[in-house]
Amino acid sequence: MAIAQNKLVEKAQKEYEYLTGDAATRRLEELREKAIYDEYFAYERGEEKGERRGKIKIAIEMVKNNISMDIIAKCTGLSKKELDKLVLEKQSNI
Repeated sequence: MAIAQNKLVEKAQKEYEYLTGDAATRRLEELREKAIYDEYFAYERGEEKGERRGKIKIAIEMVKNNISMDIIAKCTGLSKKELDKLVLEKQSNI
């Protein structure tokens, strides 16, 4: 009976180790999960930056066409402070 229990305990121990993995395996899994999150958030940030760049390009074209700052701000969602900065940059490039 003791031998059977020992084998059962041994089998349970092996199964437990298999399911939980060792420290190195758990660490690799944590790093994999972190990499997935990092990639996702980098993609999100990249999308936001691209969206902002597009708004700035549109705003620059609108400034070149002498459209009022109020309309540009309303259409692009950029603040008047940001638009003033764009106008100053445009003037310095002339």
